[in-house]
Amino acid sequence: MKTITGKYSQSVYIFLSIIPIVFILYLINRYGVNIPYWDQWDTVDMFEKYYSGQIDFYDLWRQQNEHRTFFPKLVFLLLGIISRYNIFYELYTSVLFVFFSYLIIIHHINKHKNTFNIENRHKLLWIIFSFFIFSPVQVENWLWGHKLDLFLNQLAVISGAYIFSNYHRNIYSYMCLLFCGIVAAFSLANGILYWIVIFLFLLIFYMRHKNRLDGIFLLLWPLFFSCVLFAYFYHFFFTETHVNSMSSFFKSLKTVFSYILVYLGSPLSHYGDIVPHAFIFGLLGLVLFIVFSIAVFLGKTYRESRPWSFFYIIGSYALLSSVLTAASRSSLGYVQAVASRYTTISLMFWLSTFLMLYAFDPAKKTKSHKSSILFYYGRIVILCVIPACIILSSINNLKKFQSSWEIRDCARQAIFYEKNRECLTYIYPGSSHIHDYYIPILKRYRLSLFSHCIPVGKPVSIDKWSFHGTWSKTYYTYDSIEEYFIKIEYSLSSCSNTTENTCTAVSDPITLDEHPVSIVILFSPGVYSLNQKIGIKVTGKEPFEKLCDTDNNFTSVTDCVIDLPAASGSSFVIFAEDKGSLPGECIKFDQPVVYTIK
Repeated sequence: MKTITGKYSQSVYIFLSIIPIVFILYLINRYGVNIPYWDQWDTVDMFEKYYSGQIDFYDLWRQQNEHRTFFPKLVFLLLGIISRYNIFYELYTSVLFVFFSYLIIIHHINKHKNTFNIENRHKLLWIIFSFFIFSPVQVENWLWGHKLDLFLNQLAVISGAYIFSNYHRNIYSYMCLLFCGIVAAFSLANGILYWIVIFLFLLIFYMRHKNRLDGIFLLLWPLFFSCVLFAYFYHFFFTETHVNSMSSFFKSLKTVFSYILVYLGSPLSHYGDIVPHAFIFGLLGLVLFIVFSIAVFLGKTYRESRPWSFFYIIGSYALLSSVLTAASRSSLGYVQAVASRYTTISLMFWLSTFLMLYAFDPAKKTKSHKSSILFYYGRIVILCVIPACIILSSINNLKKFQSSWEIRDCARQAIFYEKNRECLTYIYPGSSHIHDYYIPILKRYRLSLFSHCIPVGKPVSIDKWSFHGTWSKTYYTYDSIEEYFIKIEYSLSSCSNTTENTCTAVSDPITLDEHPVSIVILFSPGVYSLNQKIGIKVTGKEPFEKLCDTDNNFTSVTDCVIDLPAASGSSFVIFAEDKGSLPGECIKFDQPVVYTIK
């Protein structure tokens, strides 16, 4: 009976731990939009060079803002080739990276539950840390495929911390530590801090337990770090914002310190008056982290303290990241530190702080003493407040998923339907550059939202008819999550040179596949003619002709639905014909007509 109960209990913990993961996947699927966003547009250049055969190492190595995102660009390129740059592949890969980080954390806790004195309550951390690391408070990062670089950096740091705290010192473990450091540094600028943190812990443990190999590697680590720095800053340039922030770093220490605290406390404060709450939580977290770090390391032996180093490395990395971010962003004001894209790293700080509070309980054996009782219940209150505030912040941030979707979906429609171009300003500061440069690249190589576009014809001059003009614009089929359609735009000019009073225009033949389709023909107002006839002709196995019923002069926007049967091998043409009442009076469309297959 106990075994069955134990298995049932474990299943419940696993089920509850999976809920945050499934919920994030749902939010991404519901609110993700398959278009690049802000800095992500710069990646389009990389695909232009790849498909034109001009890509080289520098395209992956070159600086982006203050980062050298070599490894994320490799992932972007690989995913883009596989999916034709479908942004959802990047979003789901981000979740995969976070899931790997989560598994490493949980495995470390399970492995050392006795050392942490949480033998009977370690499974509760499965649920709590799942809510931490998959928190919707990171809304900007979950919906922005470009933030894959941050999650890859996080995975590299957590992997390095796990290797350091679990494996015996040998050449293989040190090589793995080096590899994690290289991936961290060339995924995000913060990754440089990994090298500093690992060096400090190498020094601490060498002083406590002198080991020859540790001593050798302690001397070699700065050499490897110097090589990484040289490669990182070779031909590096600083933006004006970074120069201003770093020059004012020591001039306004109060602003810098406020920025650091707001940065750290942000995940717990995305509700109400965010900045003051973030400042208070950041100060509380900083005090707790410093006090418990000192207390644990002073009271533990070398063998006992090594498993604890996993969380101290993660927490120290997040703490130093707040300092580095303040150095490069504090000139923008400390209010900027509450941006949701920073919460991924600051959540690592709270994850490590929470475990220290959860596992460290000196009052366990002396609850009769008043100070110990006060500490005991104060600790329980803080342990309840931290996850409660993160959950509250996550709930409050859910509305940002909807607003983010509205902005990007507006831009998506502006890109594909070529209207409401003002929406493009929400996804890139230079909207004209998107329209004139990036969108043609996406169309040319059928990338992102054009990934399912298939050219089905070419603009042709129809000289054999009494109409003198051309089909003017786009010939694409398009398949997305929402719809499947053919988009054909054309305009007809007057038939001033005709001897007959009939004008006719016909599209190139379009071959049907084995699936039935419905064509919705949308007419724009502003058409001046009489006796129009617009419709579909199907030739092949099941030939037929269908006309649209319209008002006499197309004075309002009108649509017409024509169902085509499944007839593989057949083809259809779209035709427009008009018999004018006077010689030379023919069809004239002031705006294109769009044919949509749903």
